[in-house]
This record gives sequence, structure tokens and C-alpha cells, in this order.
Amino acid sequence: MRIGMSSVNYSKQLKAQMRSDISIKNAHDKINKVLNKGTELAKPLQHQLSNVMWEHCGVIKDKELLESGLKKVLEIKDVIQDVDVRIDHQNCDDLVQVFDLESSVISAEATMLSAINREESRGSHQRSDFPKLNTNENCNYQVKLNKQTYNLEVSKNNISTLRKDLQKIIGKTSKISNFKDKLLE
Repeated sequence: MRIGMSSVNYSKQLKAQMRSDISIKNAHDKINKVLNKGTELAKPLQHQLSNVMWEHCGVIKDKELLESGLKKVLEIKDVIQDVDVRIDHQNCDDLVQVFDLESSVISAEATMLSAINREESRGSHQRSDFPKLNTNENCNYQVKLNKQTYNLEVSKNNISTLRKDLQKIIGKTSKISNFKDKLLE
């Protein structure tokens, strides 16, 4: 079953927020692109991706672990084009699963790239090969999609120094020495 513009009158269904004809066409093209009688299934790949993230990008990580995990994530990304996706008038589960897998792979890749690039331990990001906070590293790492190449790219964005009044408040804050009955994440 192919999805086409003429199958539904969208102007009647989307009264709250109109979509442009080009947006609707792009969505249909995306759906039709993933419809495939492939040899892979989305659910096992999603499970495999979950295991890769657990094993390679857990609480404590290092460059070698992250790079080997990224390689596995990219292997899963390459296999997505061979996922079996079929829809009919009663069922779109395959379609939902492949789109969920695609978005999970993008998130996993972005997480790995960001973790590889941040060569320090800060907050919940802990690197065994960079155990200390780098006080000179006053920046955020941003991962975004290059719309020409469809690759993820990492950039470093410097952040401004904390305002003096906020520094003063933090300076007056007492250190927590007993974590009993505290939620730690």
C-alpha cells in the first residue's frame, strides 16, 4: 500500500493547524521510502541498540569504549534501509517501529559523538580516561544535522561567565556532606 496525496482530504482533518502541500508530500515521500520487504526487523535492532548504549555509553566511559559503541551504532544505522516495513489498512506497526528506530539511532549517535568530544568528567558525564573537571572548558557541545550531507556534526559553543550575583549565591551555598535520603541521579 502506497501513501498518496489523494488518499485523504487533509484540509478537513487538520483544522487546528494547516500543513502545506509540500510538507504533506514530503511526509508521504518519507513513508513511501521506508516501505520495504526487507530482511531485518526493527524490534531486534532497537533491542541491539539499547544494549550497545548500555554497554558502551553508561555512567563511566572512555574514548575506546565510546568509539567502539559508535561504530556499532553506525552499523545499525546502515541496516535500517533493509528493515521489513509493511502497512495495510489495519496496521502500521512496522512503520512506527522503523521511525522509532531511526530516531533512536540519531539520538544514540549524537550522544556518543558528544561524549567522545567532551574530554573531561562533568556532572553525570564521567570519563575514566579524563577523570577531572576541566575548569578551562567553559562550553557546551552541540550536535546538529548537516542538511546537505545528512551527517551529524559536533560544535563547541562557549558559554558566558556566570553573573556576579549568581556567583555570590553559589558561594554562600553550603556543601552537602550527608546524602542520606537524597535522590542522586
